[in-house]
Amino acid sequence: MIGRKHLFLVIFLCLVIVSAGCKVVGLPDINPPKPGENNSDDDPVEDPNLELGSLIGTVQDAALPEAKFQSGQAAVNGQLIQIKNGTYKFDNIPNGTYKLSITKQWYRPMEIQVLVTGPTMQNVHMTPSLTLAELDLLARLVYAEAKGEIYQGQVAVASTILNRVLDSRYPNTVSGVINQVIVQNGIRYYQYEPVKNGSINIPANQSAKNAVRHALAGWDPTMGATGFFAHAKVPQQSNGKVPWVWQQWNQDPYKIRIGNHSFFR
Repeated sequence: MIGRKHLFLVIFLCLVIVSAGCKVVGLPDINPPKPGENNSDDDPVEDPNLELGSLIGTVQDAALPEAKFQSGQAAVNGQLIQIKNGTYKFDNIPNGTYKLSITKQWYRPMEIQVLVTGPTMQNVHMTPSLTLAELDLLARLVYAEAKGEIYQGQVAVASTILNRVLDSRYPNTVSGVINQVIVQNGIRYYQYEPVKNGSINIPANQSAKNAVRHALAGWDPTMGATGFFAHAKVPQQSNGKVPWVWQQWNQDPYKIRIGNHSFFR
């Protein structure tokens, strides 16, 4: 027979064993789950707001849709990418509403609110930052200088004007570059013959206007040239001296000819 003392000992041991397998409510867990671990026996519920989508589209000139941007930046949800070949694309964007921002030299910045739900497309048409008067002046110069050239040559002439505006050696406006006159030894040197002879005042045709839009959008056939001249019209020597444009052409390791014009930096 088990004595009373031994009976109490057996009951105490049983209580200890049972309590060891129980969790006391209100006491902290001595082994809390680590960050990222699931402390539930059930499968986690996926948040639908974390579903990812994408945003893709084209960026082009508002007046000439075929003038697709060859440069510029697009930004959304903290991501910033370069526009290439007239397109942009953002991947892995959580579904939701965002502000799409587009910036490009020569154009007014644009912000658009877009709703991303899976694969989403948003095409953008932008307006130049140049005034109508500047656009018209640039088109008239292109027409006067290159009306007989192939279309690529017209875009090239427009590009050289824009390249000069961005070059610290020249005036920083389209009007300033086109109308620049340099005075040396009392002689006035016009940068562009149409300004001197008045043909700059002849209205431009649609081809010249389109060429300006393509140049603004980033198509530069000259790859950065700031000057051009016609080989057939400028003699290699005048009064025993080599004209300035020929000096530039001869010294510049970069040379390109488009139609009847030669371009240099």
